[in-house]
Amino acid sequence: MEHLIKETARKFRRANRALMRIIDKKVSTTQLYRGQHQVLMNIAHNPSASQAEIADIMEISPAALAVSLKKLEKGGYIKRNSDISDERKKRIEMTELGESIVAESHRMFQEVENQMFQGFSEEEICKLALYLDRLNENLLDVQNCNKEEK
Repeated sequence: MEHLIKETARKFRRANRALMRIIDKKVSTTQLYRGQHQVLMNIAHNPSASQAEIADIMEISPAALAVSLKKLEKGGYIKRNSDISDERKKRIEMTELGESIVAESHRMFQEVENQMFQGFSEEEICKLALYLDRLNENLLDVQNCNKEEK
């Protein structure tokens, strides 16, 4: 059983690395780095979120997010505005350029996802989704145990 677990984990990591290489190559056509691209996608999926909320959603520090936002703003992908009710809060707004990148990214990701699951039945995809949910739950348990030990 131990050998089977190790081999399956290796295959999982290999598939994940392959997916990341493909995404990196596709995203490179947008002139953004993967991290900046992830920030842009999170802004698009959370249009009313503040800068602090986006950092929480992405599970990164506000300082790390600020660096990416500065580059995205300089590139013309986003605008940052002070919140009307609280001047300390920054609201992030997508520009037309940012929105076009997100739309193109959705198209690219859909293409990759369709290719990735080519030949899978709906039932197989459902089972895989359940297995991945269980993997994530197990990994969250490990992560939470490590936090408690510190």
